[in-house]
Amino acid sequence: TTKGEVFGSFTSTPWRSNGNKYYGSCEAFVWMLRKAREDCSSLDEYVLRESSLEVFPWNAKGGNRNVQLSNTRKLFVGGGEPDKDVTERCEEQCKQDNESTEHLWGMALALDKDLFYGSSSRCATFDSKPLIDRALKEGSEAFEVMNMEIWSLTPCMTEELAQNLELGRTFVMGLYK
Repeated sequence: TTKGEVFGSFTSTPWRSNGNKYYGSCEAFVWMLRKAREDCSSLDEYVLRESSLEVFPWNAKGGNRNVQLSNTRKLFVGGGEPDKDVTERCEEQCKQDNESTEHLWGMALALDKDLFYGSSSRCATFDSKPLIDRALKEGSEAFEVMNMEIWSLTPCMTEELAQNLELGRTFVMGLYK
């Protein structure tokens, strides 16, 4: 983000426009650097900061299967509410911590259609806290994207073979809409 926060997700299911329906596998996870990027006084300090991750795998105990949602207007990772037992337990914890339960659950990562702005909230899918520290400190879940990296894993040995595979999938999937 423009504030130095670094976070992301891994999804093993290829992204596709799917209306307002969730999809994806439970191999997914979200992650965040524990500290925002700042000027470092040494290479050792930089390496330590960059290797200090917090990872939130899919929540098999009471989460949901809302892993990915994407269309021409938005891109979400995670979302929705957990089962009743988890919700009741979290509401009780919020009462003990004197926190509001008004917006208890949201998307782990939500990006707008232009990929310039997004938000991160506590997410039942991964049982994760917001992926940006200031959501906890200042109550702001919104962020502005400064830099984005997108990686794709493929079984193909060349870019041309990967493009042909993807074109074939697009053709086949287009037949079954």
